[in-house]
Amino acid sequence: MRDFDSLDTHSFKAFWVASELLNFTLAAKKAGLTQSGISQHISKLERQLGVPLFERVNKKVFLTDAGSALRTYIDKYLDEVEELKDSISSQDHSLSGEVSYAMPASCLMSSHFPMLLQKRQSDFPKLKLDVTLCHSDQVIEKLLDNEIHFGFVTKGVKHPGIKITPFCCERYILVAPNKHVLKDLSIKSLRELPFVEHPDASVLFDFWRKAHFPRAKTLGWSELNIVGRMNSLAGAIHMVEGGMGLAVIPEHCVQDQLKSRSIHCYKSDDAKEVTNQIHIATLDGSHVTRRVQTVIQVFLDM
Repeated sequence: MRDFDSLDTHSFKAFWVASELLNFTLAAKKAGLTQSGISQHISKLERQLGVPLFERVNKKVFLTDAGSALRTYIDKYLDEVEELKDSISSQDHSLSGEVSYAMPASCLMSSHFPMLLQKRQSDFPKLKLDVTLCHSDQVIEKLLDNEIHFGFVTKGVKHPGIKITPFCCERYILVAPNKHVLKDLSIKSLRELPFVEHPDASVLFDFWRKAHFPRAKTLGWSELNIVGRMNSLAGAIHMVEGGMGLAVIPEHCVQDQLKSRSIHCYKSDDAKEVTNQIHIATLDGSHVTRRVQTVIQVFLDM
């Protein structure tokens, strides 16, 4: 008879949250337990394993080597549980559970997200989606911290633990509330004109600047006259419409505004297009459950 009481899986949640936050008070709040409850679960695991899982150094909490090993084990255990649930649910050709991913706001404003929602409604209505909007650097951070299953990034990623798959291309354009400010642009006028900042503003401006003013290598975002800031792309577009300033925006995000002429797009004589490859980022070498693979494939098939 196997010993089913050798390790209490009911204590895994308390340990996992504590190992993530390294603060028992904050861990208790996040796990919905009391601080003493967190401590009791961890003490129980330590008794069962016969080794300490945490240590205190100068009032700071750290994982021991055994604690790190247990966290890795729990990670694999949860993956195997998900795989089991997926294999069982596949018998009735349905997907259930949650898929979490992160993406820049420009991806939300494309046609891809509505298409995913339509596919979910028709083919796997039991599937739950947890979507976070953030810039590319935060997407990678969340992926490496195992907070999401995959993510979309708008710039190249060079990390040994990250695998990127080409998805689609975005076209970036410089927009302004008035036509006249876009005439006869120069390095000097770009430094003087008012600009609106949004979460991906510096990255998008750099792409645009390299295409239209390749010799202005020192003209970075910090050199511009920033007159407005908004922590959402949609809000920044409203600022441009309201006459606040210019911004480099993915073209698909402002199609309606361009059509109604509430904003205008810069067009150069050589008609250069500024495009950038969007990638889907996943953890390299990690197990990907069937439901996550299915959602990723839905995007790739678009």
